[in-house]
Amino acid sequence: MSQAKDSPKRSGRMVTLVLLGVTFTVFVVFAAAFGALVLYLQRDVPAKVSEGSFLKIPLSGPITDAPVTPGIFSDPSESAPTATVVSTAIRKAAEDQRINGVYIELKTPMMGWALTREIREALLTLREADKPCVVYGETYTMRDYYLASACDRVLIAPSGIPLVTGQALSVTYYRDALEYLGITPRFVHAGDYKTAVEPFERMAPSDAAVESYEFLLDGLWGTVIDEIAASRGLEPEQVATLIDGASLTPARMVEAGLFDGIAYADAVEAHLGSARSDDFFDKLGGKPVLASKSERKKRFTTLKEYRKDLFPAARGKKVAVVFAEGAILSGKGSGGLFGSEGLFDGRFREMMQKIRDDDEVSAVVLRVNSPGGSALAADMMHREIELTKAKGKPVVVSMADYAASGGYMISANADYIFAHPNTITGSIGVFGQFFDVSGSYEKLKLAEHVYKRGEHADLLYLTKPHSDEDRALLQQFVDDTYNSFVSLVAVGRAVDPSEIEPVAQGRVWTGSQALDGRHLVDGIGGYEEAIAKARELASLGDDAGVVRYPEQKSFFEILLEELSSAEQPVVRVELPLQGAEEVLREIELLRAFSEGGGVVAYLPGKPGLR
Repeated sequence: MSQAKDSPKRSGRMVTLVLLGVTFTVFVVFAAAFGALVLYLQRDVPAKVSEGSFLKIPLSGPITDAPVTPGIFSDPSESAPTATVVSTAIRKAAEDQRINGVYIELKTPMMGWALTREIREALLTLREADKPCVVYGETYTMRDYYLASACDRVLIAPSGIPLVTGQALSVTYYRDALEYLGITPRFVHAGDYKTAVEPFERMAPSDAAVESYEFLLDGLWGTVIDEIAASRGLEPEQVATLIDGASLTPARMVEAGLFDGIAYADAVEAHLGSARSDDFFDKLGGKPVLASKSERKKRFTTLKEYRKDLFPAARGKKVAVVFAEGAILSGKGSGGLFGSEGLFDGRFREMMQKIRDDDEVSAVVLRVNSPGGSALAADMMHREIELTKAKGKPVVVSMADYAASGGYMISANADYIFAHPNTITGSIGVFGQFFDVSGSYEKLKLAEHVYKRGEHADLLYLTKPHSDEDRALLQQFVDDTYNSFVSLVAVGRAVDPSEIEPVAQGRVWTGSQALDGRHLVDGIGGYEEAIAKARELASLGDDAGVVRYPEQKSFFEILLEELSSAEQPVVRVELPLQGAEEVLREIELLRAFSEGGGVVAYLPGKPGLR
C-alpha cells in the first residue's frame, strides 16, 4: 500500500526534473543564440586604439599554439591569446603609428622554448622600429628571462624572485613502480636512440640516451646564451658566468647587469612614457602617482582590444595556416563543448580536403607543435600533405616547440621546412608498446583463460607473456615500419635513404642541429617567415590574406553539434598520488596510440625541459 502512495510522488519528481532539464536547455540555447547575435553585430567594429599608447600584453598561464574555442558568452578576443596572436600583435604594433611601445606583464606564462622564441623575435622588431619595450614581472624563470631579455627595459618587483639559474632536462623512470604493480613492459623498437620506451623498462638512462640528451641540451643552451648575450650587449661567456653566479636577490641581479631596475608595477606603468629617458629609473623610485581610470585607459591599448583587427577576413587568393598541435591519434576525437586533447587524423583530413577544394587557397602553412603519436595516424596525415601538393598548392612547415617523430613524419614532404633554433625535432624512429599485466592478475587473485584459433590470435593480450617467436614477429613489424619511415623522409627531403639513416635512429635534434648538414629542415624561422615563403612559392603578393584552421566555432555552433551527436559523458577520476597523474597520462596516451595500429612514432615522453 505504501508503494501505491509513493508512486505518484516519484512520478511527480520525475516530471519536475524533466521540466527543469528542458527549461535549462532552452535557456542555454537562447543565451547562446543571443550571444551569437551580439557577436555578429559587433564583428565589424574596429579595435579602439589610444593614440600614443603602449600595447599592454599580459602573459600568464598556458599559452598554446592553436586557436582555442571561446566560451558561451565570449567572442574570440575573450579566449587566452595564442603565441602567434601575441607575436602578430607585437609585429603590428612595431609598425602602428598609434602605438608608442609595448609593455609586457609576466605572470608565470607556460609555453615551450620555441614558442617563447616566437614572441621574443617579435619583440626584437620593436628595437628595429626604435620603439621601447618594457617587461615587468614579480618572478622570472630562465625561460621568462630569455623572453624578457629581448626588451630594452627588464624590471622586477622589489621582493621578486629571479630564478635565472640555467636550463635542465628531466626524464622520469617507472620500471620499479610498474614492477611493484605487477606490470611488465614488453616493448620492441627500431632506432638506437629511440629511447621513448626506456622510462618503462629502466631506472636510469642508457648511454645512447645520455649522449642524445646531452647533445640536445648543449644546442638548446647555446641558443639561449647567444641570444641573451646579443640582446644585452654582452659576450656569451659573460652571460654564462653571470647565470652560474646568479643570486635570488633582485638588487644583486641588477648589479650583475642581467636586470635593469627594481620597481612596483604601478610606478612602471605611470612612467612608461619616459622609458627611454635618462631619469626613468629615478622616477620609478619617486612618489606614487595615482592616475584616474580615464588616464589609465589612454595610457594603454589592451591586447584584448588590439587583437580584434589582427586577422581580417581574407579575400581573393590566400594562404591557409593549419595548426597541428598535440599528440597524434587516429579518429576524430570527442570534440564538443569541452574539446578533446590531441591531433586527430580524421579532423586533419577533413580540414585538408576543405583546403584543397577551396580555389582561393593557393598555399598552405602547416604549423606543427606535436611530439608525435600513432605511426598509422601520422602516415595518413603525411598523405594529406602529398595530396595537397599534387593539387598544385605548395606546403610550408613551421615547427614550434616540438615537431618530433610522428610530428616530423607529417612535416617531411613539405616544400620547405622552417624550425626555431630551439625546436625539438627529428626522433625518426618507432616502437611498439605492450604491457604484460599477468603479475597484476596474480596480485589481485584473478585468472583468465583464453580460447583461440590461430597461433598468434592472443598476441596482443595483456595477460600473456611474449614468447621469443612473438617478440620476433613484433620486432619484424616495427623494423618494417621504421624502414618505411626512413624511406618516407628520404623521398620527402629528396635525398638518398643512406643520408637519412645516420640522423634517424630515433635521435632528437634542435632546429639548429637539424639544419646543420642533416637535411631535416631548410631554414631557421617562425610563423611569419613561413607565411612569407608560402606566398613566394605560390607567387602571391606580400598582402595576400591568411585564413586559419581549425576555424573557431561559436559556442552556439558547438552546442548544436553536441546536441545532435548525443555522445555519452565522460567522468574523470583524479588520483591523490604524487606524480600519478603524469604516469597515467603517458600510459593512457600509449593505449590511445595502440588503437591507431600499435606502432608508435613518439618523442621520448616529452622530457621535462625547464
